[in-house]
Amino acid sequence: MDPVTDISVLERRVRAYREEMGRLGKEVRDLPLRREVFVSRSEADLGRVEELMLRSYYEDYYRWGHLQDSEGREVDPGEVPFEEIRDQVLSRFLVGTPAQVIEAVDEYRRRLGITELVAKMSFPGITHDMRSSAIELLAREVLPGLED
Repeated sequence: MDPVTDISVLERRVRAYREEMGRLGKEVRDLPLRREVFVSRSEADLGRVEELMLRSYYEDYYRWGHLQDSEGREVDPGEVPFEEIRDQVLSRFLVGTPAQVIEAVDEYRRRLGITELVAKMSFPGITHDMRSSAIELLAREVLPGLED
């Protein structure tokens, strides 16, 4: 459940995991998801953060060949320009207003059955104030909005 894998690929993997656990007579109790998260009410900050996250993904995942497309196929940086998969990468981030992030997490809960979210909220270029504000919004508005 790494941060770079598309939700449709994760669905197939979780289904296989659940089937195998069932075959072994074991129960799936916890299913964590790791994602890049940023919460803000500022459209300018959200746009800036998306660009910073994309730059980080370009450097940390794309350039060394650790990205897959939305079908789970390896992306060869020598053959596929980053711009071609940019929107796919963006779809893997949980970046938005509190309501948008709640909606996105609910989709992961609905489609995958996740029980936990491991959120990375720090990237090069994100200021301390931006990060602090995002953490506060996550705690005050997103987490209460996810309670069952």
